[in-house]
Amino acid sequence: MEDVKLEFPSLPQCKDDAEEWTYPMRREMQLPILQKHGITHIICIRQNIEANFIKPNFQQLFRYLV
Repeated sequence: MEDVKLEFPSLPQCKDDAEEWTYPMRREMQLPILQKHGITHIICIRQNIEANFIKPNFQQLFRYLV
């Protein structure tokens, strides 16, 4: 298998007062909000047993690392 190197843009500097994302915030980060904020990449961390119900939803709009 050939070596594949993934390239991702650098993250902006984090504001000291920035709030960490928590699960109850999920309603606030629906598709229009993600697009409004210029989100292009999403990291999805899950266990193998969660693969049937935690899936990338908008593969045509975002780059996912699962």
